[in-house]
Formats: sequence, C-alpha cells, structure tokens
Amino acid sequence: MAAPTQKPQGRKPRKAQISQPAPKEAPPPQNALDHFFVLLAQGTSIATELRARLATFLTMAYIMFVNPAILRKRAWMSARCS
Repeated sequence: MAAPTQKPQGRKPRKAQISQPAPKEAPPPQNALDHFFVLLAQGTSIATELRARLATFLTMAYIMFVNPAILRKRAWMSARCS
C-alpha cells in the first residue's frame, strides 16, 4: 500500500536566494581628483569623465542656440496663419 503524499500546509516554499558577488576592494587613489571623486572605485577614469562632461556641455550649448530659433519660427508661422 502506497503512503499518501503530503501537501505543504499554509506556507509557500521559499525562492532560491541569489548570491551576490563579494564587493571588490577599491584600488588606492592615484591623484587628488581620484581621491576626491573616488573614480577608480566607481569603475571610471578621469579621461572618461572629461569626455562625458564635454559631451554634456556641447549638448546644452546646442540646445541654448537652437531652441530659440525653433520657437521663433513657430511663433512666426502661427502669426502668419492667423
């Protein structure tokens, strides 16, 4: 005679825990900028940060010069159509 199967009572089974990798030890700072901004610990470099900041600056400068021209043209078109 076969033994009856038991059903879990009340609680759901736990999901498997995903293990996190051990945090890497940050390399020592190489210069004052790295010491202040903790660049190496964040996985970046001074050159990467400078390129990103230059790209952001150029984008903002482009928007500052192009946006008024777009708005001016739109205002001119709406005044002409009225």
